[in-house]
Amino acid sequence: MAVTKVLARGWKLEVEDPTMTGTWIQVKGLKTFTFSESKEDADTTDFDSGGWAEHMVAQRAKEIGVEAHYLEDKQTGDRDPGQEAVEVYAAKVGEDSLGKFRITSPGGTARTFYASAVVGERGGGINDPSNWNCTLTISGPEQPDA
Repeated sequence: MAVTKVLARGWKLEVEDPTMTGTWIQVKGLKTFTFSESKEDADTTDFDSGGWAEHMVAQRAKEIGVEAHYLEDKQTGDRDPGQEAVEVYAAKVGEDSLGKFRITSPGGTARTFYASAVVGERGGGINDPSNWNCTLTISGPEQPDA
């Protein structure tokens, strides 16, 4: 089997239903998503370092930035269930603020993780579809699905 390029639109983002453990809801309307990583170093430089800075990684962090179209039924006002579920977690604090999320590649490789959410700006211009975006800050390591 050949390794090939994949289109971003083939990825799928899901959130576990805040009211029903084990039930996954797809977040729809996605336009872009971005994985980002950061690290915090511990300075291990000492007199024996010969004038060279030394360090070790003390902490790693990951985030997923998501941009989507704001989805709503114009007749009922019902929202996209996935976007609504993310918004539920975005309104919580403490331990309850961590939701379970899953992102699956076009080839079916899934990664599950706990994350907090913040929903960003919504809106648009005169001729623009309304946007919806969020940032998921991963808590702990990602887990490959079994």
